[in-house]
Amino acid sequence: MRLYTKAGQFDGPLLIFETMCYTDIVSWNTILSGFRTSEGALNFALRMNFNGVVFYPVTYTTILAFCADREDFLFGLQLHSLIFESGLDGEVFVGNALISMYSRLRRLIKARSVFDEMANEDLVSWNAKLSGYSQEGNHGLEAIFVFIEMVGEGMGLDHVSFTGAVSACGHEMNLELGKQIHGLAIKSGYGSHVSVCNVLISTYSKCEVTEDAKLVFQCMNDRNVVSCWTTMISVDEEDVFSLFNEMRLDGVYPNDVTFVGLIHAISVRKLVEEGEMIYGFFIKTGFLSNHNVCNSLITIYAKLESMHDSKFLRG
Repeated sequence: MRLYTKAGQFDGPLLIFETMCYTDIVSWNTILSGFRTSEGALNFALRMNFNGVVFYPVTYTTILAFCADREDFLFGLQLHSLIFESGLDGEVFVGNALISMYSRLRRLIKARSVFDEMANEDLVSWNAKLSGYSQEGNHGLEAIFVFIEMVGEGMGLDHVSFTGAVSACGHEMNLELGKQIHGLAIKSGYGSHVSVCNVLISTYSKCEVTEDAKLVFQCMNDRNVVSCWTTMISVDEEDVFSLFNEMRLDGVYPNDVTFVGLIHAISVRKLVEEGEMIYGFFIKTGFLSNHNVCNSLITIYAKLESMHDSKFLRG
């Protein structure tokens, strides 16, 4: 069952499970981990509980990972209570899963409370707390303080640590600290990591130092990720078409966010011919059916005073 589940073939294992005469915690956990939606996973967790299955730490961490929406908050709270009652709240990876869940659900006080009650935190615990603060634009200072505390504790920082810290500097528009963390990332061997470079480009862009953003992009080892190109296209409006062509030559296929950034650059610089060319590209690739792309096109034609085309796109 585990092999099928890992391969993304879920119907087979589920059928096998339903016909089994005897099921143990391993088989239950295998099926639980195979779900692709939170609704299916959480309903299955309820079924496990109804059948008297005793949850192991890995069961809790798997279920907590599925609590991703605000509607799942009460479910997560109930799980937290069960974890406490079962005495598993001392398990580091269960605590990490709780911090991550509360952070995803924007319950940062609860996430901090779980962290403070942990007897033994590891790097994942610290990163989960840091990421929780950095994903919220109005908690950038807290994220920066957490990162400084991590450095002071001598934690072995990784790409997640640097991504969270640089992102917080972007929220706070703190260019000087962002540069210092960039230097530390290079020294630690994460200066060319894709996720770190992405947030560095974004942060330098927010702080209006486009040349530094370009340098980060040029120094990346692996640019075969659409998010990197999309970030640069939104940053470098002057070379937007050169970047777009380079992106395609590198075999990186654009997404709707890429095109929205491209359309924005066209409208700002009033590039009529380029706009018509991109419009033709959208027709060929089927991107006109995308809501965000279509809305951006309406905006560009309106700005370029091509109201006939704008009304045509509205249908």
